Amino acid sequence: MNGDINKEARTWGMWCHLSSIVVWIPVILLRLLGIPVPIPCLNILAPFIIWQTKKNTDAFIDVQGKESLNFQISMLVYSVIGVIIFIFLAFVTCGILSSNSNVLNSMMGTLAIGIVSIGLLSLIFQLFVVIFAAIKAYRGEIYRYPFTIRFLK
Repeated sequence: MNGDINKEARTWGMWCHLSSIVVWIPVILLRLLGIPVPIPCLNILAPFIIWQTKKNTDAFIDVQGKESLNFQISMLVYSVIGVIIFIFLAFVTCGILSSNSNVLNSMMGTLAIGIVSIGLLSLIFQLFVVIFAAIKAYRGEIYRYPFTIRFLK
């Protein structure tokens, strides 16, 4: 398919995907230096800006931008749902075992570890599929992310 799509459109299609992870590099570096940077949802904001500015340039960019946004929004929704379910299960378990304060403290530690684990698993999955999607887009291939809710059609 890449014979039909010019290099500029393929490059912007690739950036629709990669921007969702590349945008975090300066934030992480600043935080490592001790500078707090409270900018939530950068993984959604960056592809949105590219898509909005370039979607009328080429249909390929429009498709790739929507796909990237749909995936990032879906991952946010899934992560929030996962954390809510984990918190609910932890509190139900704590309620059942709350007669012992050591058990309660242990469960709170488990809750924190579980939330961090959900975040890390989500991040690893996102890194893998976003890089794969960016490669496909640069080749001029339309990529459909797995487990994606199509918010934007």
